[in-house]
Amino acid sequence: MSKANDFPKGYHDGEQPWRPEYEPDENQVQRGSAALFPFVDKWKLPLNPEQLDLMAYAVIKHVMAVHPVGTTDFEAIIADVNEMIDEDMAGHRRMMAAQANRQT
Repeated sequence: MSKANDFPKGYHDGEQPWRPEYEPDENQVQRGSAALFPFVDKWKLPLNPEQLDLMAYAVIKHVMAVHPVGTTDFEAIIADVNEMIDEDMAGHRRMMAAQANRQT
């Protein structure tokens, strides 16, 4: 188990001793999706690749966000992920509507 001050370089900037926001890069999301894929496959979860990537992104984003000890706000995490899902679903609906409009 690591000590509180054993964070990778960049976690502390002297002014703010935590990093509340984190943006996973494409490689991290791909690796996360690869790690989640066996669960999706074995449990026969009806997810497309984009949904799997979104799950990986959300997990990595919130695992890597560093907060002061004892201050993890699970309600805020859930709200943020729900917002991601809602945005993804809205984008999908817009895409389907645009496709339907082209076919008419």
